[in-house]
Amino acid sequence: MITFVQPMASGNAIRLLLRPPAGATEWAVLRKETDDFDGHDDPDAYVFYEGDETTVVDHKYVINDVQYFYRPYYLVSGVWQSGATATGMATAAYQEASTDVLELLRDRLDYGLRVEIQRGALAHEYGHVPVLTAPPVFEDMRWPVVTVHLQNESPSVRGIGEMTVPDDFGDDIWTAHEGWLSSVQIQIVGWSLNADERIELRKAIGRIIKANLSLFDHEGMIQIEVSQQDVEDFTSFSAPVYQSMASFSCLAPSHISIADPLIVRTVNPTILES
Repeated sequence: MITFVQPMASGNAIRLLLRPPAGATEWAVLRKETDDFDGHDDPDAYVFYEGDETTVVDHKYVINDVQYFYRPYYLVSGVWQSGATATGMATAAYQEASTDVLELLRDRLDYGLRVEIQRGALAHEYGHVPVLTAPPVFEDMRWPVVTVHLQNESPSVRGIGEMTVPDDFGDDIWTAHEGWLSSVQIQIVGWSLNADERIELRKAIGRIIKANLSLFDHEGMIQIEVSQQDVEDFTSFSAPVYQSMASFSCLAPSHISIADPLIVRTVNPTILES
């Protein structure tokens, strides 16, 4: 029989746990949208599994929020025996649960640069320094400007089952987390038309990062490293551009949460009369 039907968090996939009868050497699991199976070779059913594994996954042509009927057939002593029908419905149960380092850093720089302007360390025609996620268009921008750009994000530390946060159960809801610890590298560039202003911009960026270290730690960002350097560009724009370039790197959790009150559904089988 089919003992459990579990919609997988990704959606469009269902996992089934089988308990074959004694003497079964292999089995087939059929799927239909109606409970009217006509044997192990039913031409109107989709045979999504044939073999001898007790945990199988149905994922081809599976549509979310559609009820499917499953029936196993077991080969015992050369004869196909029918098991009970079970039902299942696929659904996507995952949600983003990690902190996006780029978005967080952009927001903290934006807030911090507003403070720097209020204190008089910097000045800007807009009353705040724009923080962008792409290089500025020279003719359309008022300077100074800061940009943040993701250089690289890749798994650094992976655990058993890809878990980064322990699973928990509360209020009849099972919440699981899957993912990894990512190595993140972000480039921060302060753009200015004045070399002296660039110095103040570089110092302000450094102060803001230091001031947010405890917040970054709260968001799970560890092993933060920052390096800064000054460069000039005298050829790409219609005026000399002075840049303060910072490389920001850290380790940060990258995972999803799966919260579903029925993530594992007990099967209600249809009893077949002999």
